[in-house]
Amino acid sequence: MNIKNLLYTILEKIVWLLKMYLGLYPYFIQEFGLVKGMLVDLLIFIVTAKVLWALYEFRVNKKLKKRGNKSEKDCANMIRKCFGVEPIQNVLIPIEDIGNEDLNPTTEIDLIAVTTKGIFCFEVKGRINKITGELYENYWTVGGTQLMNNPIYQNNGHVKALRSFLTAAVRRNIYNTVYIDASCELYENNHELLWQERVIDRMESDELFVIPRKALREDITKCIDRLPDFYTEQEVEKITELLRVYVGDKKQLKKHVKYLKYSQARAQRQEEDRERAAQRMLK
Repeated sequence: MNIKNLLYTILEKIVWLLKMYLGLYPYFIQEFGLVKGMLVDLLIFIVTAKVLWALYEFRVNKKLKKRGNKSEKDCANMIRKCFGVEPIQNVLIPIEDIGNEDLNPTTEIDLIAVTTKGIFCFEVKGRINKITGELYENYWTVGGTQLMNNPIYQNNGHVKALRSFLTAAVRRNIYNTVYIDASCELYENNHELLWQERVIDRMESDELFVIPRKALREDITKCIDRLPDFYTEQEVEKITELLRVYVGDKKQLKKHVKYLKYSQARAQRQEEDRERAAQRMLK
């Protein structure tokens, strides 16, 4: 749904609410008197508006989830074709969170490709609108207005968790890999790096690999083939078997979402506390 259709739908719902409100208003005035009638009518209006907004949010979240699932499937197919391995999906890596062990703290990695070249830790971002931004800024822009967290930094946390989880022998050559299922333009110091089909290959310096959805298969395989072999086939099998144990089922993924909401709320409270403390210091 584009912006024009979305605004039209919202306007249509507002008009419908006003018609209902004006239609019920005389009845409640007559039934309950002026003040009580107005209050009852207003209460119904608020409840109806909240129900409609909840239905709208449900519809939007459903679309985003559907888009995300499609993007992950597309990324998994790309891994099979270009990396030559079967990807491991929805891996829940245990993390340390002192005092919150009962919440089973985990971090979720969308997809992992274990190859002889190294371990590729994928963060998948699927968006309908165009993504633009500076490569190493905290936020990118979606559709020209909406901000999104930089998935490179988001995936850095996943890579660190994976390094801490694995043994010392296999902590190296873990690549922060971002797959973008959207039209995108990324820059560095106002110099264009990625547009539609180009990949960003920083695997040798920053262990970073950014792949747009329209990237050519030969360009992706060329970047991978340039890397030296690091693991043997036996080591690849052992690491793959280990990580498959931590693939989350529906119940585990629900627990992860619960922990994620808790940690996000905690981070927001901490940020608000820091802002209040800074304001007190300025007084």
